[in-house]
Amino acid sequence: MKKINKILKTIITENQKKEYEIFLKLEEKWNAEIDEDVKKAATIIDYKEKIITIKTKNPSWKNEINFMKSQIKKNYHPQNTPLIK
Repeated sequence: MKKINKILKTIITENQKKEYEIFLKLEEKWNAEIDEDVKKAATIIDYKEKIITIKTKNPSWKNEINFMKSQIKKNYHPQNTPLIK
């Protein structure tokens, strides 16, 4: 077990740990606050280098998320940086 932890420490950087913690917080907030219909159609799948990646089940929902982009930036993006993918 100690070897695994040592390997993980060399593979996973501090920045990646912070990003993963932010991702978990974003995901938790998303699941708690977003409307059920939107949750069924769109999911936060990644947060890396200040970019939130949201997966939708079809192009119509992608369009809907684009309309919600400013609200998502304001409410879900750390430091309100304007990057959503």
